[in-house]
Amino acid sequence: MILVYPSTLEGEPLERHEVFEGTLHDWMLANVPDYAAADYHPVSATVDGVVVPPEDWNTVTLDKTIELRPQPGDPVTIAYVVVAAVIAVAASIILAPSIPSTSNKSSRQGRSLYEVNAQGNQAKLGDLIPELAGRHRMYPDYLNAPRRYFIDKTTQALDMLLCIGVGEFEIALDEIRIGETPIGALGSGIEYEIFQPGETITSHPAYRCWYNTPEVGASTGSSGLRLRSTENASYDGAVSASGNRLTFTVPENWEEDQWLSVRLYRPVTVINGGTETTETEVVTAATVTNGAQKEVVTGVTVTRDPATGEITAVDQTTGNVYDGAVSDIQTKTLTQATELPDVIRGDWTGLNVGDRIRFSSEDLSGTFIIATLAGNDMTVTSLAGQDVTGLPPGDYIAAVDLQGVRYRIIEIDDELGYIGVQRLDEDDNVDGRWSSFPAFSGDGNISIVSDSPGTWSGPFQACPDDEETNRIEFDIFAANGLGKLNDDGDIRNVQRTVELQYRPIGASEWQSVTRSFAANTRDQIGWTFGVTLSESMTPEIRMRRTTVEDTDTKALDKLDWYGLRCRIPHKTRYADVTTLALTIKGSNTLASQTENQVSLVPVRKLPVRENGAWAPAEPTRDIAPWVAHIARDAGWSDDDLDYSELDRLDAVWQSRGDTFDYVTDDDSTVKESINRALTAGFAELTIDKGKIKPVRDEPRGELPQHGYSAQNMLPESFSRTITLPQPDDADGIDVEYIDEESWTSQVVECRLPGDTGARVENRKVEGVLSKTRAWRIGMRERRKQRYRREAYEFETELDALNSSYMSHIAITDDVPGYGSSGLVTSAVSVSQGIALTLSEDVDFDPSSNQVLAWRRPEGTLSGPHVVLSASGNVVVIDDDELPVVDWSMEPPYYQFGELERWAYDALVQDLTPNGFESVTVTAVNNDPRVFADDDSEPS
Repeated sequence: MILVYPSTLEGEPLERHEVFEGTLHDWMLANVPDYAAADYHPVSATVDGVVVPPEDWNTVTLDKTIELRPQPGDPVTIAYVVVAAVIAVAASIILAPSIPSTSNKSSRQGRSLYEVNAQGNQAKLGDLIPELAGRHRMYPDYLNAPRRYFIDKTTQALDMLLCIGVGEFEIALDEIRIGETPIGALGSGIEYEIFQPGETITSHPAYRCWYNTPEVGASTGSSGLRLRSTENASYDGAVSASGNRLTFTVPENWEEDQWLSVRLYRPVTVINGGTETTETEVVTAATVTNGAQKEVVTGVTVTRDPATGEITAVDQTTGNVYDGAVSDIQTKTLTQATELPDVIRGDWTGLNVGDRIRFSSEDLSGTFIIATLAGNDMTVTSLAGQDVTGLPPGDYIAAVDLQGVRYRIIEIDDELGYIGVQRLDEDDNVDGRWSSFPAFSGDGNISIVSDSPGTWSGPFQACPDDEETNRIEFDIFAANGLGKLNDDGDIRNVQRTVELQYRPIGASEWQSVTRSFAANTRDQIGWTFGVTLSESMTPEIRMRRTTVEDTDTKALDKLDWYGLRCRIPHKTRYADVTTLALTIKGSNTLASQTENQVSLVPVRKLPVRENGAWAPAEPTRDIAPWVAHIARDAGWSDDDLDYSELDRLDAVWQSRGDTFDYVTDDDSTVKESINRALTAGFAELTIDKGKIKPVRDEPRGELPQHGYSAQNMLPESFSRTITLPQPDDADGIDVEYIDEESWTSQVVECRLPGDTGARVENRKVEGVLSKTRAWRIGMRERRKQRYRREAYEFETELDALNSSYMSHIAITDDVPGYGSSGLVTSAVSVSQGIALTLSEDVDFDPSSNQVLAWRRPEGTLSGPHVVLSASGNVVVIDDDELPVVDWSMEPPYYQFGELERWAYDALVQDLTPNGFESVTVTAVNNDPRVFADDDSEPS
């Protein structure tokens, strides 16, 4: 059993194939076009929830359930495994021809045109790769994360690798922009290369994939992680604590925002936890019966099943299981003494079970985890989780606080001699659980925490969990410059050093790398350093200054850890898609915010048709090549398309300047995608006689194709409905489109005389970039609303299957004042034309312009022809085609009347077979006023 799903999401399968013999490889080979054994396919196969790699498909038998799902990350727009489903849908349309409606409103809208977040480069993981039709502005998607680095200390560069889209393109230099500036105007600050599908891209450095560590880098209000360093300063003496305030003699050079270590010494008593004795009874020997022989064994483990009482003996040395009866069990009692954890008594306000705490005193120090708390009594474990015993009993003076906490000064009152603080956790974030110290008065130690050296920024994991790297880069940035002012105003050169340490995730030992740099400038400067690791690993990284920050007012010495990235595996070519590689060098020409504002306006290259045959691919905005591309990409052959009609419409569209310019990155169906393009040319997709056929709603200067009258309608099946204007009808259409100059959404008003615009219908047109063409489409719809108000419905036997969607037909009923109909019983050639004998007399008026049309055996209509004369049921018409009257088949039907009223001029909208017995036809009136603005211009 094979189940084919439309995507990787939850849902029902699109297809079920009841096959139980052979392998998955055999089935794919027989059913999927262009399939061949390979290491990769754009579809996954799973059996019992486990993905089977393609190399094993020839061993997967079909006697189990296999689930096939297209993979969204593959560059192919339509997964080829679903082609069979598309063809199956087409086949159902052919067998039961349900013809599209006139509204042609796609059930989905392409996201690229109207979403605000599309106006910038993005990483679209697992999304469909964009496809371009014609010419349109695109913001290519990231293939790698952008890499920002310093070429030298005053010049920053940005490498970007972008996916333009599926296929090949014509791209002019002035159509590639950063922000709104063509890259040609940016001079040597831009280096770029465009790579065609499948080309090797290693000639540009952007091909390398760098992972940017998110915890390191610029953020709001900061250019990176500050590498801090301050001189040590401490206070020892009397301290009192209340709330979040510490009262003591505050040193003069202390400032707000400095970080503190606070030790408040309190009485602590250690009490020996004692011991606990346990007794255990163990088996020393037993008698085991093996068949008729009894055997005394020692060193056995004897167990008793609590449910059955059955006793089993297992030899601990050999592992043998004795199945026979066990008796004469001999045991002995073992006594074991276990030390209980020591109890530490003190004031533990603000502490909780599970906290890591640090004891600081001369006689009692260490880091522990609180195991239990009962009032003022506490037991602790080591950091490894073992109960702490054996502490020397007695009374101590010790400072106790959470491990790693620090306090930030938030206020200083020199007159009253106190500071207010916040507590910071191990990650240097404000600890929301803490609001105040326990009340205290006694000895304490309060000191400024030194960041140079000894306090690290990090560690941070520098690589994704499932990746390894052996090469990293890090950036140091001096936002205010680096150096020291001399008394004469010159800036003295200073040198600084940073230390970076790395280790594999989970390891304990760090490896160190130091880098030094120097400068004497007020300008912002930066450095990028590369490090080759000792081995491939998933590393964690930390960094610190090893030179103390000079806080003198003349010093420029603030350093930020500006970036950290690692190089991970990358591709050297991308099949099926065109890529753009850029290096942007920083200057005053470019703002840093434009790094995700790379856009271009390419033109898609597609095969075109010339003189009824395919020509090589060329840049084209035409509708027909795109329609053919979608159909062929979905798996249809040229024999499946009605190219005679597509070629005819291609000539029409080109003569009118109708184009289709669109970027699609959604999961529209083949039908939706083709109809979206055809709509730009007033056309729709249908299936006619087994072929994909575009049908254009256009002026019908030709004669009707088929005729329907009482002779081939089922009795009493005809109805005619006229929809009169209603008060709530729309009196105008506003059409939203994308303007090809500004590439923004614009609206054009479409109004007929008398429209006030009080009840406007809003529509969007996709793939149309011209105001004039958008207006023409809107005016066509508005005119259809006003002038196509007559609907017809009738049934025939199978005659109506001669017609198709938008067929031009003539309908005659028995309403007085309109046409009449009947049978042609005989026909002969005469000097004036053709003399027809009819089954009914006609009311001939020589002063009026009367016509007659007749139906050929294959269902097409001949005429209408001018009636030259008539007498009774004999009519002479101006024609040289002689009707075939053969009573072994249906005779010709005729339709007769005045030229303007001989039949209802109509367009077929739908054909619905009712089994094999009859066909229901719906149609609308054909009014030439619908097309009056097809070549007009908006005011």
